[in-house]
Amino acid sequence: MPVEEGTETLAQKPNPEEQKLPEGGMQRVRVGVVPGRLVSREVAEGTTVAAFLVAAGFRMQGYELRVNGRKVDGSQPVEDGDNIMLFENIDGN
Repeated sequence: MPVEEGTETLAQKPNPEEQKLPEGGMQRVRVGVVPGRLVSREVAEGTTVAAFLVAAGFRMQGYELRVNGRKVDGSQPVEDGDNIMLFENIDGN
């Protein structure tokens, strides 16, 4: 099941307006929890992924963190256009 953003899926091209860098040293990233929706947020330049998630009200405990498809620990700075995803850890056999 694809992650949805409004009425479009991640497989579709994003709106070019969403790709513009906000003024004033802010960067635009997309963040979501899987399964769930992906939302766009603005974040100050130089903010770490972990600090951004805490400030945005997301909890990292119990989730695998990925930025642009790569597993990360959250210590790296957010870059404009990043896709930040939290995948729920599933305990299994």
